[in-house]
Parts: sequence; C-alpha cells; structure tokens
Amino acid sequence: MTAVARAPKPKKPATASVTGRARAKRVVAKKPARRRKKRLRKHVHVRVAAAQATSGCIKAVLSAWTRVARDVQQETVHEFRVALRTLRVVLHIFRTVIPSGQADELRQALRKLAEDAGHLRDLDVLIDDIVTPLRKSAGPAGVSALLAALQRERTVARHEFASIVENEPARDLRQRLVDFDQQWCRATEVPDQGPQVGRFARRDLRRRWRRLAKRASAVAGRNPQTLHEMRKALKKLRYAFEYFAPLWPKRQRKPFLRRMQRLQSQLGYANDVRNAGKLAERSDMANAAVGFTVGFVLGTHNERLERTRTLIAKNWKRLAATDVARSLAKR
Repeated sequence: MTAVARAPKPKKPATASVTGRARAKRVVAKKPARRRKKRLRKHVHVRVAAAQATSGCIKAVLSAWTRVARDVQQETVHEFRVALRTLRVVLHIFRTVIPSGQADELRQALRKLAEDAGHLRDLDVLIDDIVTPLRKSAGPAGVSALLAALQRERTVARHEFASIVENEPARDLRQRLVDFDQQWCRATEVPDQGPQVGRFARRDLRRRWRRLAKRASAVAGRNPQTLHEMRKALKKLRYAFEYFAPLWPKRQRKPFLRRMQRLQSQLGYANDVRNAGKLAERSDMANAAVGFTVGFVLGTHNERLERTRTLIAKNWKRLAATDVARSLAKR
C-alpha cells in the first residue's frame, strides 16, 4: 500500500499567532536605541570626572528649568528642585578641583533659587500628602476651608515662582551655567597623570558618612530638628553616592541605595510633619472650623510620626550594616 503524503497545513498569518513574548520583542524592536551612559572608572582623573559630572548636571538643570518656566506644576517644580540639588552636591564634591572658587559662587546662587522652589514644594506636599488624605476623618467642612486657604496660597506662590525663574537674575544665572559648561566643563583637557577619582570618591563619601552617622546618633531625642539635620546629611550622601556608585560592585551598591531611599522617605515624612506644624502659628487659621481641622491633622500625623521614628531607627541600623556602609565607616 502506497503511503499518501499529507499536504502541509496552511500557516496562519504571523499576526494571528504571535506569542506575548514575541509581541514584546517586536514592540521593543521598534523603539529607538537609547544611548548608554558612560560608566565611571576609578582610574579616571578627578578633573575629567568633575567636568563630566558637572556638565551632565548643568544640562539637567537647564532642561528642568525650561519645563518649569513653561508650566509651574507639582511635577515640574519637583524635577527642578532635584536637578538643582544634584548640581549643588556635585559642585560641592569637586569644589577643590574647579578653579577660582567658581563652584562656591554657583552653589550660592543656586541655593537661593532652590529655596524659592522649596517653599512651593512644601505647599504641594502639605496639600496633597498631609491634609487631603484626612478629608474623611477630619470632616469635610473644616478640611475644605483649610484646603481652600492653602490652595489660594499655592496659586499665588506659583505665579511668583513663574516670575522668579524668568526674571533678570535668573536669566543671568542660566547664562553663567551655559558659559561655565562651555568654558570649563567641555574645555577640560585630559591630564597625563594625577589624582584618580576612585580614591577621591572614597575620601568624599567617608566624610559624608561620618557626618550622617553623627546626625543619626542625635536622633534618640525628641527634637524634630535632629531628624531634619539627619535627612539633609542623608540626601547629600545619597546624591554623591549615586554618581560614584559604579565604583562599587552591583551586589554591594544596590542594597545600600535601596536602604538609603527607604530611610530618606521616612525622614522626608518626618520633615513634612515638622513643616505642617507651622499651620498652628498662622493667624489666617484662626477660624473655629479650620482651627479644629488643623489640630486634628497635626495630632494624627504626630501620632504616626512616633511609629515612623521607630522605623527610622530600625532602617538606620540596616543601612549601617550594609557592605558599603561598613567600608565607608573604616578609618
């Protein structure tokens, strides 16, 4: 009996049989390739590292500046503040490398701008993270009156900040940043020999870690200012470490960064509650309904802050136990 060859089954259209994984590959393939960031190497000369880091931060500030000038909203203000803070930290790290005291001059000018943005950011947090979540618990009448007062203040602050980022001193500062990027950052030549960024980074981070540890040792008391000082020291360490992180193995730097981010979040909440305490001192909050709401809001968050203090102490110990922290704590 002769075997009859079976006709092959017609193939289905490719689009009808694409699996989820294949579909994902096809979608990814259409995306433009992203440029890889240059990896920091420990043998790079400090001056070259300073020029690269400062130039990148200046570009980030100018980009965020353009966005916030176009539309002053919570997200754009936050991005602008982060960009300003990162540049200020980088300028402080490499202040001994950048010539003629230019780093300190730029940092002072950027600090004033960051303070103006900080006031607006504090209002955003107060409205969205402190008061609004308690709308149901505190009663709609008091919360509505309190939010209305705060939102009016935020509207005024946004208009003022929009004019600040576009006034003559601001335009002058932007031009100074552009000139500094072109005249020093991009014009820096690669020296034949000299101090390497690896040793430089460890010295800088060890100093920042010792400052943070000193602030953390003072948190046992109930003074809100000590938590604020610890938060500032942690933020400066984190921004510096994020730049120098490639100098550490991935298995060491990832837990360290994760612990820092968690601790910073808890310290940030403590600082938000501290700032919210200023509501009780304001004369425009004297209305009976608003006054009751302010008291309820502050009482609720101060109660939560007591639990947060316990978490801060616990997470500080976990951060100090990481490999990176132990290496930075060594003399």
